[in-house]
Formats: sequence, structure tokens, C-alpha cells
Amino acid sequence: MTWAQPSDSKDYKFHVTNNTGTNVTVQIQQGSYTQTYNLVANGSTTWVQSAASSGDHTIVVTTSDGRVFKGDVFVSISDAPAL
Repeated sequence: MTWAQPSDSKDYKFHVTNNTGTNVTVQIQQGSYTQTYNLVANGSTTWVQSAASSGDHTIVVTTSDGRVFKGDVFVSISDAPAL
């Protein structure tokens, strides 16, 4: 999933629900910069990113054992700090 972070919106939050019976790695890629987050099997959480760079961002979810990821991914963009 890819989104364009506008220059007037500095914050975003992303929520991942993992319905896969294995841990997953969530990566946010922007240019050559990558942030990595981990989510346990059958878990769900929301992360917040402040002071985000404008431009294209990509979120990639991969499983620890090669299974197909099953779950939901949501990204919300804001021009005010996410709480």
C-alpha cells in the first residue's frame, strides 16, 4: 500500500490487524529510509509517526515464516499531531 504524504500534513498513524497465526514485520519505506515495526501473531496495534517527510510512503507487511498475510492495514494522515 502506498500513499503520498502532503507537505502540509506532518503526521500520520497506521493501524495493523494481524489475523495470521505468525508474527509479522511492518515496514514504512520513504525514499531510502525504512522504519521497521513488529506485530505478534493474531495481534493488533496502532503506531504514530510525527514530523513525517512529504512524498510517497509505502507500507509493507511480511510474515516471519513466508505465509500470506491476512489482516487489515489502515493509514490516517493529519495536519495536527496525532494523539
